Order: sequence, then structure tokens, then C-alpha cells
Amino acid sequence: MDTQYMQQAHSLNSTAAVVWENLNGENSPEDLANLISQEFEIDNKTAKSDVESLLKSFRDLQLIED
Repeated sequence: MDTQYMQQAHSLNSTAAVVWENLNGENSPEDLANLISQEFEIDNKTAKSDVESLLKSFRDLQLIED
């Protein structure tokens, strides 16, 4: 893994922060979407899309692995 991005500070919006804080290896993307849906009172479809986008961004930045 390239550590370039791990040596940088990353600013997270409130949605990304909730996802990041709950990435514990036990929560599925569906679980994360449910958390986002409840926390921000948005529909589950929007929450799922947001979570998928965030997880892709985290992977692209090499902050998480599959």
C-alpha cells in the first residue's frame, strides 16, 4: 500500500465522519447506510448512494482496503 495519502490530513464532512467512525470491520455498507439515514433523516436510497460514494473515495485515497 502506498503511504502517500496516509501521511496527509483529510477533512471529512459530517456524513463522511459518521461513516469513518463506524468502519470497524463489522458494519456492512447497508449498516452504514442505515446509520446515515437515521442520523441525518434522509431516505435509505440516498444514504446508500452516499455510503457507496464515500467508500469508493476512501479506497481511491487508499485509506481503506476491500
